[in-house]
Parts: sequence; C-alpha cells; structure tokens
Amino acid sequence: MSRFLFTMRPGALRWVSHGLFGLLLVSALIATAGAGGTAVAAGGALLGGLYVAWTLLEAELVPARPGLALLCLLPVVLAWAVLAAAAQPFVWLVFPIALTCARALPPWAGAFTASVLACASAMLLISHAGL
Repeated sequence: MSRFLFTMRPGALRWVSHGLFGLLLVSALIATAGAGGTAVAAGGALLGGLYVAWTLLEAELVPARPGLALLCLLPVVLAWAVLAAAAQPFVWLVFPIALTCARALPPWAGAFTASVLACASAMLLISHAGL
C-alpha cells in the first residue's frame, strides 16, 4: 500500500471528474440562460445528455474496445467545442472532459487529446476576452 499523503482509490478520480462536470455544467447553464442564451443553454443540456450516455457506456467500452470508446467520446468533445466557442462559461468544462479522455483512452491518445483540449480552451478564453 502506498504511503503518500494524498492517495485516491482507483475509481475515485472517475467520480470526482463526473461531479466536477456536473457542477461546471450547471453553473454554465445558469450563466448562459441568465444572459439570454437559451439556445446555448439547450445545447448545454444536450452536452449533459451526451456525457451521461458516455458515462453509462464507459464501463462496457473502455476495457473491451478502446477504439470504439474513442468514437463514442468524440460527440462529447465536439459538442463541448461548439458550446465553448459560443459561450465562455462552457470553456471550463475542459477539465473534466480532459480527465475523462486521459482516463478512457490509451495513454498516448489520452495525453495527446488532453493537450489539444488544453490548448483549444486557452485559445477560446483568449478569443472570448477579445484579445
């Protein structure tokens, strides 16, 4: 057993990322709906549905067929990209999505995808700031 100060059970990171996704999604939905972006908020609800569908499929797909896992995770990433380009509060969902990609994909693909998502989110934040 490890003696590090901060240790996590193997499945704990998955639940932490799901909880973080839920909190960030709800805050983004509230922010965009409050600002009059009902179409973007509806897209956010669709993203939430895609993420829940991914979560239900994840246990079956990741161990058995990582290629199919990538294909099923792709709509979540694309929906996030569209929403993040449309409204700044959705950019912050990159954290749980990058954790999910890093956990679900093979190590090289997960690291590459998380790096691309981090760069894309930085560019989107700069774009939303008007710089």
